[in-house]
Amino acid sequence: MNLLVPKGYLLTAVCGAALGLTTGWMIFDGKRNQSIPTVQIYQPQTIQSDGSIVLEKKPTDSATPRATVPAHSDVQRVVQIQVKPRMLPTIDGAAPVTDPSPIDLEVSIIKNKDGQTRAIVSSTNGDVIGGIDIPVQEKSSKVAPKWAVGVTYNLCNKSYGAFVSRDLGPFVAGIIIEKSKIAQSEVTSLSASVTLGVRF
Repeated sequence: MNLLVPKGYLLTAVCGAALGLTTGWMIFDGKRNQSIPTVQIYQPQTIQSDGSIVLEKKPTDSATPRATVPAHSDVQRVVQIQVKPRMLPTIDGAAPVTDPSPIDLEVSIIKNKDGQTRAIVSSTNGDVIGGIDIPVQEKSSKVAPKWAVGVTYNLCNKSYGAFVSRDLGPFVAGIIIEKSKIAQSEVTSLSASVTLGVRF
């Protein structure tokens, strides 16, 4: 299909293609630079010299805490801790009694250089005897771009133009518009082609 158009329309088409190319690159570059979340891996429990415990880590895709999760909220991590109250010494040889004070707990979430996170638990008046750290794996929001825009150049007749294409599942559909000059004329010709391919 050939269309005879003035040069002004051709300039508009080329500028539009250049604008589309720039916009497409900015969108693609922004998506390409999105940080990909670190995949958390299983790690065993470690008891530190100060008595605190780096909990055993068991990552999962989803976790259901015992507590009620507020509406419109997502569970990021579930930490289950086992604590034993300390015994208070007595006089006159009587049996030790349990410390009636509320047990104080501190949970610290750290991140290593490799991106792995851990939960460290400590207590000032209780004995931490174990627990499980259950981080919920963050799902990547990175989406592969489906649109493509660019320019074309015909090596045979030295014509140039622009194209736009889009992925449609296993197919790729697009439109190519090329400009060529009619011999001995100031009028240019635009040829429009439709493409359809299969991805593999």
